[in-house]
Amino acid sequence: MNKADIDVFIEMLISNKVNEVVRLGKAMTQPLSLTANSYFEQWFNETSTQRDNQYNYDSTDWGYLNITPPPYPEYPSYANWLSSRLDRVAAYQPDYQAFTSYDVDNDDVAVDTEHPHYDDLQHPTIHQAKYDYLNAQVTKFTNNINKAHREDNPIQLRITLNELTERFTDLLPNTPPLVQTPSDNNKLGTLLFKDVVEKYIEYAENKMPKRQLADPKRHMKLWLQDFADTPIDNVNLGDILDAWETIKSFPKNTKSESIESVWELTKTCDVSGQPMTFQNAKKYKQELRKFFTWACDLQHLTTNNPIATDNAYKLLIDDKNKQTPRTKFNNNQALRIINHCKNNLKSPFSWAVLLMAYHGMRNSEVTSLTKSDIVTDPDSQICYINIKNGKTVNAKRKVPIHNEIIKLGFIEYVQQFEFLIFNFGSTKLTSYYSHELRPLLNIPELAEDGSRLSLYSFRHAVISKLTAAGSNRGIQNAIVGHAQSETQAGYTHLDLHLLQTYVNKVDY
Repeated sequence: MNKADIDVFIEMLISNKVNEVVRLGKAMTQPLSLTANSYFEQWFNETSTQRDNQYNYDSTDWGYLNITPPPYPEYPSYANWLSSRLDRVAAYQPDYQAFTSYDVDNDDVAVDTEHPHYDDLQHPTIHQAKYDYLNAQVTKFTNNINKAHREDNPIQLRITLNELTERFTDLLPNTPPLVQTPSDNNKLGTLLFKDVVEKYIEYAENKMPKRQLADPKRHMKLWLQDFADTPIDNVNLGDILDAWETIKSFPKNTKSESIESVWELTKTCDVSGQPMTFQNAKKYKQELRKFFTWACDLQHLTTNNPIATDNAYKLLIDDKNKQTPRTKFNNNQALRIINHCKNNLKSPFSWAVLLMAYHGMRNSEVTSLTKSDIVTDPDSQICYINIKNGKTVNAKRKVPIHNEIIKLGFIEYVQQFEFLIFNFGSTKLTSYYSHELRPLLNIPELAEDGSRLSLYSFRHAVISKLTAAGSNRGIQNAIVGHAQSETQAGYTHLDLHLLQTYVNKVDY
């Protein structure tokens, strides 16, 4: 390995750290910049559970539940969150990250002693001395910037940030003009996620050593399903987390079907077949991190890296229980959740959960509902939910609203909105259940037979209750929208009456 290769490697390691410090500094000194907006979104997403916990804590009648209130949930302010990120960057050791990885089988950190640059940086060589010097310089500047930020000294912060930028200007992307011309905006607008992926795959196949090549084309293909035509600057952490949930459930064998079709079915939980193992799923998130590092720090094609830090990356959780089958809640568990939601109707999460509990709807179907989707049939006067989205015939359906939901005031509740009824997506609804409802109401993760309990357990519960009420498969599929249904879409008024009869038989 020649000296030039080692120098490039060291610059890449230091560049990652410098760029993160400069981006954080820009977020502090230019709060209206795109960079600041990106960090603000990350802070908001990372603290959304705690924020929801605070809201629900304040809305909960602890005396009625006869439960000792847990500690009041707190979360860091945006300013403190930025400061803590600088602390982590200062402590970050790029060489350690480059030479280590997590060994799932042994639950330990594995060191890649065969890395072509391992000996150069782990032994007392001139390259190690150079790396240590540069890393120490960046760490010192990082701590000084953070000190100025904590002391609310914007002048000193700018001075220190400018000095860091001047010293490491060769490792930073070119600064765009302050005012962009229309042609410049058009150029930025054409830098789509799929275009950058194409460049990355070409780079990976031609530049990376074979032993480091992990089939980037295959791994990036799934990320392209949601992001292909999105400008790379607009991809945020929330989008990535939503796509990650689908990737973890993506089936192993899809050779006979198009990826696009299977992707949509997976998103709505209508796909058949076993999902890929979590060991394979994690390769997809690892590839995405390599992609953003390459695009942001090496090629400077964007300044947006939603998973640049370990904290953000850790939100892409490897779910070892993904292959465990789901089952229904028992009646006691379901009642605990339903009664809690009925007593907390100020929370939009309560309405979302109740819609799932009484209609067997999917997370994404509930969270995408709009005011216009709540319809009263002019002839029968039956109120129903018009579910318009879905890849299968019966995913698009009309579901009469359960009498219990109407009595609770759902129709009146909907009137306050102009478009979307819920201001959160399916992933956030799942997170609310996992981090708020489940621990609060002591709902186990697994049933007695080892099957998983989740919000989708209400879907199983509804199907079970419809079966007990004597409904046939066609009626069940028409209500819950199973892909396997042979029922035709587009119901007559008589059909709405029939469906309403069975929906109202769902009782807890």
